[in-house]
Amino acid sequence: KETRKIKPKVDASAYIKSGSTGLNNWQAVNELIANSIDAWISTGPKKNLHVDVQLENNPVNLEEGKLIITDNASGMTIDELEQSFNFFDSAKSDDENSDKYLGVFGFGFKTATSKIGTKVIVTTANTDKEYYQIVADYLEMEDKGTGFELEIEVHKHNTQSKKIFNNSPVGTRVTIERFNSSFPMEVLEEYLPISWKKYIGPENNFGKKVKITKTSGKKTKEVLGDTSQADIETIFPINQTIKVGKGKNKSEIKVAGFVGLRTNKSLNNMPTQGIHLYRRGQLVEPYTHELYKKGDKHNAQNSLVGELDIELDASVTKSKFDKDSEEYKQVRTELFKTLSRFAEEARIMSIAAQQDKKTIAKAVAEYRKSVGLKLNKDQA
Repeated sequence: KETRKIKPKVDASAYIKSGSTGLNNWQAVNELIANSIDAWISTGPKKNLHVDVQLENNPVNLEEGKLIITDNASGMTIDELEQSFNFFDSAKSDDENSDKYLGVFGFGFKTATSKIGTKVIVTTANTDKEYYQIVADYLEMEDKGTGFELEIEVHKHNTQSKKIFNNSPVGTRVTIERFNSSFPMEVLEEYLPISWKKYIGPENNFGKKVKITKTSGKKTKEVLGDTSQADIETIFPINQTIKVGKGKNKSEIKVAGFVGLRTNKSLNNMPTQGIHLYRRGQLVEPYTHELYKKGDKHNAQNSLVGELDIELDASVTKSKFDKDSEEYKQVRTELFKTLSRFAEEARIMSIAAQQDKKTIAKAVAEYRKSVGLKLNKDQA
């Protein structure tokens, strides 16, 4: 095998420190999946994408924790692999598809891996001739300070290695070991269907399919996009263009999606009220209520749910929008004008949902009339 020694231009402690940016584990996984999707988008995309998330969690012994994310996207060249261990060093921002990419250029990979664990192994190939592998032990690197080096191994592809990227010779596998905290599979089961529904569902407009699977032990299960809990008769579409900025810095922010009400009594007992916020189809913030209600959320509004895709840049970790920015404040103000009335509608529906079907049907009809939706004969 051939090897290449690399020395990233940063103190080794930066890798450990970058994991303390406030990400949750599910958000860190989403950042790595976003990198897979970006690599897929960079090719056109030309083929169906398969991303597998394998999780082995031992809450008693975190040293045994392991997360493996494997894709069959475009893979990396040896130079791109070296570049991935630098900070804020990425060619994606200059790419013709940069307006479609999800990842934080040159930062997200280090942040995500360091949040989850302290040892990272990256295996990647962009041809069927050879593949590259690098092992980064963040704790060991930190001990060496500025004197650390990393080594990329170059291996010739063989019959077995040509299948490691979800039965493809091309792709990337990121393995994270020695967890910093417990990471139960239930977390992925809750957030993956919400996070990527716009890619794995019929809303995907790339012309090729995206499949995400989760593997635990010997069981692999496909992730299905979460279906809205809103009663279809209560769906109110949101398509709004909001002008932000002042003077020469004025721009327009598009907001698209919907809000709706849950009429199922059992669902209204769930603490999952609120609107999911997306950026370019990737979940940024789940279950937010600040766009329709001031102060803490309350069970009286528990029936209000929805989804909004907002054309704003997210924070550097993409765990949320930058709520201190003037653009977000202006968007929030305008959306509040649109959505605040739904808080009262949700309160009314939350009461009705505890009653019989006739009462619920009447409440739905009154709601549709109130918000300006067309009534059918029975509702009229």
